[in-house]
Amino acid sequence: MPPSSALNDRYHRDLARVVVLRWFGIRADNRARKNIWSPRGSTLYFAVILAPPVIAAAHQFWGHPTSRGRNAYLFWICYYVPLDLILVLAAWSGCRAFHRALPSVDRMLTPRGAREVHAWISRGLRPWRQERWMLTGSAVACLMLWALSDVEQVVQHMYIDAASYVSVTVSGAGGANGLYWLFRASRLSRIITKTGHLRLTWSAPARTPGIEALSRWYRIVTLWCVFGAALAFAPWVWLSPFVAQNGAYLTTKWVVAAIILLSILLYGFYSQWRLSQAVLEKRMAVLRVMERRLPKQPPGTRPFAEHEKQLVELFTKVSESPSGVVNAQTLASTLVSVAAVLVPLAVAALVR
Repeated sequence: MPPSSALNDRYHRDLARVVVLRWFGIRADNRARKNIWSPRGSTLYFAVILAPPVIAAAHQFWGHPTSRGRNAYLFWICYYVPLDLILVLAAWSGCRAFHRALPSVDRMLTPRGAREVHAWISRGLRPWRQERWMLTGSAVACLMLWALSDVEQVVQHMYIDAASYVSVTVSGAGGANGLYWLFRASRLSRIITKTGHLRLTWSAPARTPGIEALSRWYRIVTLWCVFGAALAFAPWVWLSPFVAQNGAYLTTKWVVAAIILLSILLYGFYSQWRLSQAVLEKRMAVLRVMERRLPKQPPGTRPFAEHEKQLVELFTKVSESPSGVVNAQTLASTLVSVAAVLVPLAVAALVR
């Protein structure tokens, strides 16, 4: 097992094992201890995501054109190309932010906690674990498209063919890989905050650099989750005026909404709550120890010795330190960001 200082050292190798990034041509350069983007390695990925628009255009303009939902059909086929690239960008951004947090997290972990984190990384990077999620994501995406293709109102407004299925297959796989790591990251917060896994600053646990860096990483990726949720839900918003009461539409819509809500709650709120609980427990443990040593009489009843004055000052300092990792301003800004994106979607689709 690598020593606790090896978290940052293994990053460039581990990043290249995230499947969606490997598809995009991200490779590990072991000599330079960094990651490089290989255009040749990303050729297949670009060929797959660009094939549906090319095939669709050829089919519509030079093959057997159809006027049935042609404009909407071409728009949604092309919509999945930037969506696939955004999925890669989000994964890369999240990994880079995690890398910036690693040195501080390294110093915060006990040897036992470091072993658990190394094991969490190694388990999560196993190819079959990621690929199983990605195959499931592709299957669910295709099943949803198939269910909607049988709805008469959808057929009237949008043409669906093999190119459509190729598009949602790739996007479903990329989105599932992102969801996989979101759920894994919520598991990480539980592992890190187990008893005996952390060394927090006793005078102000919430100000431990590792806790602050980890909390900042969770906030950054939560905003990516919200942005991704808006993109993923866009097709259901567009379809809502045509098929608002259809059973297949309602089923697929609520499945997507449930997945989005669960991922945001687990990653954005559960993880922050776990970190805050660890901070609170450390802070209370320190206060309990100090409280037993405080003078029993209140100030003014007798002169305090020098060591008693210092103890009272330390107790005051610890008691005034934050009891969690997220202050009111940060929480308010995060909630406003979430609401700004998700509330319009809910108004446009969920309430219909």
